[in-house]
Amino acid sequence: MRIVTTLPRALLASLSQIYLVESRLVGLAILLALALVSPGLAAGALLGIAVSIAVAALVAAVRAPGPQDPWARAGSGLWGYNGALLGILVSTRCEPGWAWAGWIAVAAACASALYLLAERPAARRGLPLLTGPFCAVGTALLPALPPAASAPAPEGPALAGIPAAFSQVVLASGAGVGLLILAGLALSSRPAAAWGAAGAVASLPLLLAVPAAEYAGGAWAYCPLLVALALGAAVPGARGTGGWRHRALPVLLGVTLAALMQAALQGLGWPVLTWPFVTATWVIVAVEGSRNVR
Repeated sequence: MRIVTTLPRALLASLSQIYLVESRLVGLAILLALALVSPGLAAGALLGIAVSIAVAALVAAVRAPGPQDPWARAGSGLWGYNGALLGILVSTRCEPGWAWAGWIAVAAACASALYLLAERPAARRGLPLLTGPFCAVGTALLPALPPAASAPAPEGPALAGIPAAFSQVVLASGAGVGLLILAGLALSSRPAAAWGAAGAVASLPLLLAVPAAEYAGGAWAYCPLLVALALGAAVPGARGTGGWRHRALPVLLGVTLAALMQAALQGLGWPVLTWPFVTATWVIVAVEGSRNVR
């Protein structure tokens, strides 16, 4: 019976953890946003979460058998957010069906296993896993999936790329969808919403180097958004104790590093996913940690 009461909360919390918060309200906003773009995206995300949580709960029960309830950890959403992203990724390439479900199940199970394997070693080094499992499994998975359909060029002013970045985080598109997610974040966690928006705004200088229409889709702002959200509001090792002024420089450095990494990956023709966000955040957290040790 535990699964019946925990799973709905875990599904929504897993979606919200993509934005580094634990909130059923944010999860509901994300689910609604995905459904508005395509019901297949929402279904893929939910299937990926369910598989990830089931695999993680099974592994946790085998690792530490006893009276503790492995489902207690599932409610935080940390077991499911990588599976959610992989479910969405597969749904952008495949129509719902047996192959779609199979790819999501395999990918989500691998991400869940990788999360559990890397969780303790990463914690010992003070590094958050973030979307690292999604990136690793997604990079290996993409060559096996059908090619992505060509998307129409974004319409609207370049500044639309700021709200659109919030939708790009979950591989969706549209400034309206992004505003819905941002509204959910603002109602649940104003610091997360503020830092995320600040990170997207900090990417505006990229307009000097990329076409305005390309920027308007949010593809160049979503990694800076996530870096700022992580370093400014979510990752304890990077926040320090000096208020927002203490965090501003690490955030700016992280945003710059993420933008440079994204340009390098695209130039090489390698999958971007959220690699720039993950790597830039790890670098800044590691540097901040070494300074604190001294």
